Amino acid sequence: MRAKFLKTLLVPVFVTALAACSSNPVIYHTEELSRDYTYLDISQNGSSYIVQSQVGGEHQSIYKILGFKGERFTISIESLDGEAMHSLDGDGFRVFNYYSDEEKNIRVEEVEVTTMDTWVTFSLYAHPQAEYKLTVTKL
Repeated sequence: MRAKFLKTLLVPVFVTALAACSSNPVIYHTEELSRDYTYLDISQNGSSYIVQSQVGGEHQSIYKILGFKGERFTISIESLDGEAMHSLDGDGFRVFNYYSDEEKNIRVEEVEVTTMDTWVTFSLYAHPQAEYKLTVTKL
């Protein structure tokens, strides 16, 4: 019984320690309402988070990027099959560049954090569905 209790206590501590050692901590959270949340903390300049996934119907994939004053990020979405649509939301940042290549189905937005800290929220959705590749790079 004591060993089971210690094991239950140590597993969360071990997972937390692994996340603290990671260069790009990522936290996933799924809600019943077809919403997947991914929280990103990209700490090194030039580091990227890349994911390829699908979205569609009522489902939305929401990526929240932690940023601090003066940090800049490039958010690139490539529609691989279908058309992945997106929205950028939040306070404390500005979009300073936007690029779209309709032939390659790529859209890129560059953002800069203007307040002490913020979450840059990038939501992806599609109708009826789409496969996408998302790349977030800290500049």
